[in-house]
Amino acid sequence: MTRQFKEILIKNLFALLAFVAVLVLGLIVVFLFREGLPLFRLVSPGQFLFGTAWYPTYDPPEYGIWPLIVGSFTVTLFSCLIAVPLGVLSAVYISEIAPAHLKNVLKSVIELLAGLPSVVLGFFGMVYVLEGTSVAVATRAAGRIREQLGLPKRAFSYLESHGSLDVGHTQFFESLIDRLDDEREREVIVHAARMFFTLYANVFRTLPVPEFVRTAAHVA
Repeated sequence: MTRQFKEILIKNLFALLAFVAVLVLGLIVVFLFREGLPLFRLVSPGQFLFGTAWYPTYDPPEYGIWPLIVGSFTVTLFSCLIAVPLGVLSAVYISEIAPAHLKNVLKSVIELLAGLPSVVLGFFGMVYVLEGTSVAVATRAAGRIREQLGLPKRAFSYLESHGSLDVGHTQFFESLIDRLDDEREREVIVHAARMFFTLYANVFRTLPVPEFVRTAAHVA
């Protein structure tokens, strides 16, 4: 097998892999459009793009993605305002200012962080928020509400069973996080969890409080 033949073979192999990747992405786009187009039988494209509420389970349902579009652009804008100056200054420092021994360390650290998607660490934070909130709400709040309203224990059996299940999930998650040796990765997860807790709390603050809950709280 000559060198020229090997080069042609490798070139064609890379071309085939690139074609397969583009084909898969194209099929994903076709699938999403095929599954999503029936939506426009219920709403017009204008209502879909510029509607201000996304409640697909309501009756009638609402399918407005304008807040999602604005939120995506806002997150992208602020991310660029933070990441671009920080990235450019870091690159200038590493390439022009940092001493040789520090340059090698910083390059290795950056390459390591680039290989670990931040969305994965953020997902761990989100899971912690969801499971932790479920434990707090399902196990503790359910018991207090049941006592204040004088309801039998079986009235909250479903909610409390989920709370008990999530206690095990939280313990497993804790053992998983304890395996992380890099302190920076833990800090990223904690930071993401705090942000999700804040968003989660703001959602609950916007919910109207039923009258019977206010009465029970006043009696307590």
